[in-house]
Amino acid sequence: MRLRYAILFVGDLARSRRFYHELLGIPIRTEDASSIELETGEATLALHQSHVGQAAHHPPMVAGSARFGLTVDDLSATHRRLTAAGVRRVGGPEARYDYTMCLYEDPDGYYFTLAEPVRSSAA
Repeated sequence: MRLRYAILFVGDLARSRRFYHELLGIPIRTEDASSIELETGEATLALHQSHVGQAAHHPPMVAGSARFGLTVDDLSATHRRLTAAGVRRVGGPEARYDYTMCLYEDPDGYYFTLAEPVRSSAA
């Protein structure tokens, strides 16, 4: 298992852009109206505008909250192990980008995503 991304939900995306990109000097990988992905090596640091009820793929996130994502080799097996231990699945599974992923909640209420890369079938 390895860290794939961390998302910081921010109250002012432009202010956070100035801080992380202009002040700290972290290059921008991608940017749109509601999010910025920073170039931080293998794991992505993403800045998302905080919101309530706007995105279908995750619950409302207020400024000051965070979410992280982990890549796993076998999402089904990991899901079975977590649900058997009483871990709450919040969303998914769903296909996004090149991954199949599910959203879970840890014991302190932090949301985290587990994602398995979609494997292409060899012809």
